Amino acid sequence: MSTSLTTPAFLLHETPLSNDSSLLHFLTPEHGQLLCHARGFQRSKQRRAEIDTLRLLSLTCTEKPSGDYTLQEGTAVQLYPGVMSSYQTLQYALQWLQTLHRVIPAGVSTRIFGLTQHLFTHAEAATLPALRLYARVHLLSLTGHLDPSLPLSPAAEQTLQRILSSSFPRFLSSSPPPLEALPDLLTELAQLERHAHIA
Repeated sequence: MSTSLTTPAFLLHETPLSNDSSLLHFLTPEHGQLLCHARGFQRSKQRRAEIDTLRLLSLTCTEKPSGDYTLQEGTAVQLYPGVMSSYQTLQYALQWLQTLHRVIPAGVSTRIFGLTQHLFTHAEAATLPALRLYARVHLLSLTGHLDPSLPLSPAAEQTLQRILSSSFPRFLSSSPPPLEALPDLLTELAQLERHAHIA
């Protein structure tokens, strides 16, 4: 017997299949990366226009007894003007989704969905460097790869703690130091990302 699932989601990746169908990879809050078979998706211009990256979606899928999901309906419920406001923010958002496609497992509840909503809501070209730093720290933290005992300077340690304890607007309002003043933090984050296969 099949059951129905309705969930918010972001489209991470599309894998074309035969017969104009596609396997769609979605990020969801309760199921991590959710894979849905979408029949005829490649030839449906309307569905492709609606179910697109860089927008918050509402999905309805059918779960078969085998555990496979089939897409029934997908609707865009929120757009992110800041993401689309510049080439830099657009490229960053696409890279972020590609990273999540690589590192987020299927079937695992994750707070990274909420983080993605937060990042896309506050994306602006003028504050993109700070947003990148904020996102890197939280992704390492939420995937269990952030070492709490990093050898950091006082300024870097203070910045790290502000990122972990604040929303992005609040972090910005704390007047964080420029990235060039945080070489030790950037170096440590890069090493952790390589170790976690996030970079």
